[in-house]
Amino acid sequence: MTAKKDNREFAKIFSNLPATPSYITVSNFNLKAVFPSTSSSFRYLGSLTSPAKLDPYYPPSVAEQIADDIFPDVVIWVVSDDTIGLSSNQIEAFQALFPDGDSRNAHPIASRRVLHDKKSPH
Repeated sequence: MTAKKDNREFAKIFSNLPATPSYITVSNFNLKAVFPSTSSSFRYLGSLTSPAKLDPYYPPSVAEQIADDIFPDVVIWVVSDDTIGLSSNQIEAFQALFPDGDSRNAHPIASRRVLHDKKSPH
């Protein structure tokens, strides 16, 4: 994310951020409008940055996962070459939701395969 002007699509979310963790409904949010039109991205299998409780795989308790830095690889991450522009206020509002940061440290790429997807010019 880069600090720019307010992102109008994300403003639909940021204008309704709860003071405490809870679920909210955001009407008319267009996810396609959020992502940049990119010609290149990277994909790799990874984990969430918080403990998971996913059936049928049920890992140790949340406390054990955090203490032992155990986070199962259950997510396919797609990372764009381009950034999403948000204002400084939007970035700060998002960061305020996670005052302690991520639940775990960054993990090395190790033996993960990273795939590079690139659209060919027509």
